[in-house]
Amino acid sequence: GIECGCCFAEYAFENMVQCPEAHLFCKKCARRTAEEAIGARKAVIRCMDQDGCQLEFAASEIRRFLDSKAFDLLEKIKAERAVTDAGLEGLEECPFCDFKCIIENDQERLFRCDNEECGIVSCRQCKREDHLPKSCSEVVDDRNLDARHAVEEAMTEALMRKCPKCSKAFIKENGCNKMRCPYCQTLSCYVCRQLITGYEHFNEQPRGGPPSKKKDKKDKKVLAPDYTYPLQATDCPPRAVSFVGRPG
Repeated sequence: GIECGCCFAEYAFENMVQCPEAHLFCKKCARRTAEEAIGARKAVIRCMDQDGCQLEFAASEIRRFLDSKAFDLLEKIKAERAVTDAGLEGLEECPFCDFKCIIENDQERLFRCDNEECGIVSCRQCKREDHLPKSCSEVVDDRNLDARHAVEEAMTEALMRKCPKCSKAFIKENGCNKMRCPYCQTLSCYVCRQLITGYEHFNEQPRGGPPSKKKDKKDKKVLAPDYTYPLQATDCPPRAVSFVGRPG
């Protein structure tokens, strides 16, 4: 066999690749070196000879130890490097992919990506997708408003309870954790949402009555809430108003 100039193991000649100076390496070492270079966005694969040879591997040799996907990526990196090194004036890059082009009109507000896999039209100023006729600041305001609406809806969802019998929703504004459905009058626990019949479910009695004396007190729920919800049904998001009521 022939000794690899990198790992020094011996291989058959057909399993070796070489640089222009005929330094021989196994395909495994060459592939590992190439993958490391691609990962570092390097555009060339150089000889690994211990004597310091820095010659580049020819494309025909690289194809012997890289699969087509990795080889195409290497070629893409080379093309990007060539464009960058050219220092072309007015060169801009798509915010959503690697496509680049020169825009000569300084007043042009949009970047139109010609990459078939992307094709996104974006704003040259804020780098977001095309939002004309809105300004960049208006888009930011809209997104902040959407975020606030999302928070409000999440809070409303957290306050809402569905009756375990009729499944209609209502909101607790205040009072204890014994809830009465405003639609079917079914009693349920606000904490665990189970059907109940009276105060035996809780660890205390109403209006300051004595606590439960049953042995299973540890499994009982708190009657008096730790907080109240001064929320009106009209404060809910519009889509919730139509079916949200208040407990009687």
